[in-house]
Amino acid sequence: MQTHKQVKRQLLKDPEVRAEYQRLEDEFALRTAIIQLRNATGLSQRAVAEKLGTYQSALSRLESGRANVSLEYLARLADALDSDVSICFTPRSGERRGHRIEAPVRAKSK
Repeated sequence: MQTHKQVKRQLLKDPEVRAEYQRLEDEFALRTAIIQLRNATGLSQRAVAEKLGTYQSALSRLESGRANVSLEYLARLADALDSDVSICFTPRSGERRGHRIEAPVRAKSK
């Protein structure tokens, strides 16, 4: 029986599989960060969902990658986790190369 690492290594030899894997890496990193933050707060999916006014299953779909997230939902989620969220741009070239430009993302007031 092959290990997970062996299967992954074998699959990533296929250029199409590798390209799709790389395309999804950033999304996976975001979902992982959400789960880590939720776990660090000690809150269950159900508790966070209640703060958001939604169902546990909706948060589960988000964390598992079966649902997309909007900026507004991300801001509300950060609020529920007593956190701030911002989008950071870091120019790769030109005179501003390497300088971070941040844009806070805030939940809309009800």
